[in-house]
Amino acid sequence: MSGNRTVLRSWLWNVVGFAALGLMAVAALATVDSTTDRLVQAGFLGMCVLLALIAVRFLFSRVIVRPEGLLVAGAVRSRRIPREAIRDVTCEVLAGGQLLTAFTPVVHLVDGKEVELNQLAGYSQTAVEEHQRRIKQLLQVSAR
Repeated sequence: MSGNRTVLRSWLWNVVGFAALGLMAVAALATVDSTTDRLVQAGFLGMCVLLALIAVRFLFSRVIVRPEGLLVAGAVRSRRIPREAIRDVTCEVLAGGQLLTAFTPVVHLVDGKEVELNQLAGYSQTAVEEHQRRIKQLLQVSAR
């Protein structure tokens, strides 16, 4: 815990996402040289810059738990969830997992909506449940 906040992240997925997006950026950059059309070159260069920026952001994907709520920092956008808007936090099977079963903490909001904390997803149910327990403990949330 650092001050009044705790930072939770999945370093493995941060690095894997960074590497995958970084490779796509390099591939887009390599394509720029092989194309003669200036408009296509500009498009690939723009895609390269966008992928590189998202790759760098991916390294900083995390969930920050503060007394006032959660800050869910993703690769593309961040979202604040006030503590009073959280009804419960559970561990659930990640939607869309076809080959392997992956788990993720899910924040259940008072208004009935759900927010998957994909930044903390993993294939080990035990590890994901530990993230879920820590979030609930730090926010002092019990099913309401």
